[in-house]
Amino acid sequence: MSSIRQVFPIVVSLQITVAVGLTGWISFVSSEKAVQKLTRELCENLNDRVEEKINAYLSESVWVNQATAIALSNGAVNPNNLEQVQRDIFNKVKELNTQNILFFGNENGTMVGIEHRNNSKFLLRIREDNNNPNRPTYELNNNGSRGKVIANEIYDHRTRPWYIAAKQSGKAIWSSIFVSTTDGELSTTRATPIYTSEGNLQGVVGINVSLKQISQYILETRPTDQWHVFVVESNGRLVASTSSSPMFEKEGTQVKRFEAAQSKDLKLQKAALAIQNQLGGFTNLKDSRVIEFDFNGETYIASADRINQNLDLDWSVGIIVPKAIFMKEIDDNSRTTVVIIILSLLTSILILIYIIRRQISVPLDRLMGATEVIAKGNFDIQLDVSRQDELGRLAYFFNHMSQQLQESFHKLEKTNEELEIRVDQRTHELKKAKEQAEEANKLKSAFLASLTLELEKGREMQLNFLPPELLEIPNWEISAFFKPARQVAGDFYDTFPVLEKYVGLVIADVCDKGVGAALFMALFRSLIRIFASQTAMRSFYQQITLDSSAKFDQLTDSNYISELTPINVLESVALTNDYVAEHHGDLGMFATLFFGVLDPLTGILYYINGGHEPLFIINSEGEILQKLNSTGPAVGMMPNMKFKVEQAHLKSGDILVGYTDGVTEARALGGEFFSDQRLLNILTKPVTSVSHLLNEITKNVINHIGGADQFDDITLLAIQRH
Repeated sequence: MSSIRQVFPIVVSLQITVAVGLTGWISFVSSEKAVQKLTRELCENLNDRVEEKINAYLSESVWVNQATAIALSNGAVNPNNLEQVQRDIFNKVKELNTQNILFFGNENGTMVGIEHRNNSKFLLRIREDNNNPNRPTYELNNNGSRGKVIANEIYDHRTRPWYIAAKQSGKAIWSSIFVSTTDGELSTTRATPIYTSEGNLQGVVGINVSLKQISQYILETRPTDQWHVFVVESNGRLVASTSSSPMFEKEGTQVKRFEAAQSKDLKLQKAALAIQNQLGGFTNLKDSRVIEFDFNGETYIASADRINQNLDLDWSVGIIVPKAIFMKEIDDNSRTTVVIIILSLLTSILILIYIIRRQISVPLDRLMGATEVIAKGNFDIQLDVSRQDELGRLAYFFNHMSQQLQESFHKLEKTNEELEIRVDQRTHELKKAKEQAEEANKLKSAFLASLTLELEKGREMQLNFLPPELLEIPNWEISAFFKPARQVAGDFYDTFPVLEKYVGLVIADVCDKGVGAALFMALFRSLIRIFASQTAMRSFYQQITLDSSAKFDQLTDSNYISELTPINVLESVALTNDYVAEHHGDLGMFATLFFGVLDPLTGILYYINGGHEPLFIINSEGEILQKLNSTGPAVGMMPNMKFKVEQAHLKSGDILVGYTDGVTEARALGGEFFSDQRLLNILTKPVTSVSHLLNEITKNVINHIGGADQFDDITLLAIQRH
């Protein structure tokens, strides 16, 4: 167990540690912010210098291209005079500081192009005859005079991408980057279309710009070889880089340029992926952004910024530099700070321990000793109260407490004696109460046993209301299933003969559950049967009255009886509704009920559906032929309700299936309903018999319920014509 002498120094030491550590952490965070600011400033400075170099390099080519285009446009040089064009282009190429190719391609097919080689030599590429597909290449001396032919190739500038793009754009453009056939390096073309005064295309002035020089510029511009610089297009493809890894590769005549994220330089690849993941790539860059990424166990800083748009180039500059360059001095200072903090902390803790032991631990030891003496029953001990601090006051109150404890102890002994007497009295009372409770439990058990017996009798009586055996009709098969949710239920089904020709089919669901629903179930079943018999007989005698001339043998003949419409029998639904609503309406009990009268000979079914679930007529292949929806409200809700009689026809092999909502609303452990869809999935499968169909439905419903409680009664009734 920890003591205050141990806890108190620890708490104070923790406070000192937290204070010193927080100071060190703030210092470190400030250093990190300073590094980030310095990094951004250095990267922006280097980016500006790289951009300045690129702009200067490209601006010269843009100026030469523009000057040539102006000379050809304003008539200073005749575009159709190849000799004048050659002389003007030669003079401009001599002024260039870099090795580029300046050329002019006419719309009629002729062209002139002059290349300035790095050895101060010049090459002339010219197509003078637009009917001749060849374009010879000549050596030129320093005066621009032709020398020997060194190459001859088939070439039509009008099919080249730079010519087509400038022609379609109608203004100066930069071509897509390609690999030059002269030096095998990445290049681009600045192309400007030339128009006549009538607005017709005269041709295109172009200058090929080698991008190799840009890589040389950024190599010379970076502070040290630890700084890596690269230039990319907005799609991420490399334009220039300080890395020695290739920026493209050739496969036969095909050239594949690498994106920065595909570079064979793994550090450059990692930086490009970090820019893509953290900044969304180079397309979304609007200003300078700085991020960090890890590579080979070292942290690097990556900067990305868009190049000035004055040259109409969608390029960005990326910079990669190890973070350790900026952090070395900060790390050295941090280590020194940590050593000072640890020494200061240890010194403070030692001084604190000495003070606590002298001023707190010794007086506390004396107080603990006195406490142990009092615990043994000796209340006469007294402590020194000469100290004027908190421990002196604690000693004073300890002495006072000792006196009070002695007085309280004597009072407690007296109270204990009185309490023992009261406990004896209370024990006797509790014993008597226990005997009374046991007797009450016996009475409760007897009552519950009696109630269970009565409910079981009620269940047996209710089962007796259901048909003990289903009717057997030639060429017909009837099957039913009934499973109550409780001992007694509100669902029921019934089959009974009507006169000598018809069969009554009933399936119903009384609202609510338990004993009340079970009593009304018996009432509804009895009323349907009674009123069905009454209406059938009344209809029969009315027929006799109307046809009094008929003989008795004729009146009782089955063919004569068949003329009585089953619609009269279905009036029993309306009579049952009025009886329940008028005599028991205050109880709010009603039932959803289907009552059908079937002619087994013809398969015609007359029916009323009083707010019940729809019944289905299906064939043996699982095809739903008819859906018998509700034709009126639930039975027993209000008197004088109207119930419409509908008719259906069952042909050979057809099946009529009825069910209560306890089937579709059966719930699994998770609360999921069995649902109408699951029932329809079973009904639409081929069946061999109605008993097989009901077995399949009940098996699926019970499996769906699983270990959950059955929520509602489950009742099914089906009949098939063979």
